[in-house]
Amino acid sequence: MPILPLAHTFPLYTLRGDYFRTPDELIAGADLLRSLDRTYFIPVHGAPYTDKASGQAAITAHRDAYAFIWNQSLRAINLGMTPDEMVASIHLPDYVRNNPTLFPAYVDWEYGIRGIYRGMVGWYSEDGSDLHPPAPAELGQSLVEGFGGAEPFIAQARKAMAAKKYNLAAKLMSLLIAAEPDNQQARQLKADALRAMAQGTRTGMQTRNFMLTEALNLEGKVDWKRISPKSMFGLPTVEALQRKPPQVQVKLLEIRLDPQAAGDLNKSVAFRFPNEGECGLLLRPGIAEYRNEAPKNADIELQLDSKTLARLTLRQISLSDAVASGEIKVSGDKSLVGQLEKAFSLVPRKS
Repeated sequence: MPILPLAHTFPLYTLRGDYFRTPDELIAGADLLRSLDRTYFIPVHGAPYTDKASGQAAITAHRDAYAFIWNQSLRAINLGMTPDEMVASIHLPDYVRNNPTLFPAYVDWEYGIRGIYRGMVGWYSEDGSDLHPPAPAELGQSLVEGFGGAEPFIAQARKAMAAKKYNLAAKLMSLLIAAEPDNQQARQLKADALRAMAQGTRTGMQTRNFMLTEALNLEGKVDWKRISPKSMFGLPTVEALQRKPPQVQVKLLEIRLDPQAAGDLNKSVAFRFPNEGECGLLLRPGIAEYRNEAPKNADIELQLDSKTLARLTLRQISLSDAVASGEIKVSGDKSLVGQLEKAFSLVPRKS
């Protein structure tokens, strides 16, 4: 059964990252709900609808909003518009934009438009300079030099702040920070601009939180690259990982491979789990290929249980220590243990 929030907008794009959300499926779900012609509707968020008219009106409003963004985005793409041009020209009709059940509580409608463009067309903006853009530091340095140094650049950003053009001030300081990462005036000014934008937005809890978090990071009050000890989903645990077949964790090693650390490693690895099956990895320079079966005549074979593998995955122990303690039994080329440990970062995480 299709599900709609009905108390606020369903985000067609999320800042936290997610798969491309095609609105056509959401529209079809709303149409199905309308066709049921029910008296009572219980939304994901918000109070239930206890009369047919209000429920149908809410579903129709949601359906029309998503359909408008979807269809007008496709129309604009067909007209050759860029994402920036689309955002500037696509505006919801007042009857849905002002509908209280369509309050954009998570993110702005603008993000959905940009998400549709990228999901349907890709990242290329039809500006040839974007095909091989200069590095941010190179572009920032060139602009700072053109302005006559950092101080005029900062002065221009302060002028933008005074005019309440916070997004312009933030962008100017992004360029300066790219050129001079340790410029504390620039970092603080960008933090001030982001905080003003976050406090002034009427929509988007995700927008607000991302801006405020970056502001705190710029001020050195948080490190947003460090994993938070608190999460609504909870941090992964050994017990949680053990609920899945150990082969799932081995498969994930494909995306953990560090090609620089792996170098020209060209070997095969067999994994055997007592009473839980086997699997393998074929290693080529920069590539780890998962195999459902253990390779025959593998260069190295590791025998271990799912608990030990989970501890390795969470970087609670190192591969070499697990081998030394006997938790992992090795046959074949034991000299590969250190190379595998380095290639897949199978060492305890730094505290």
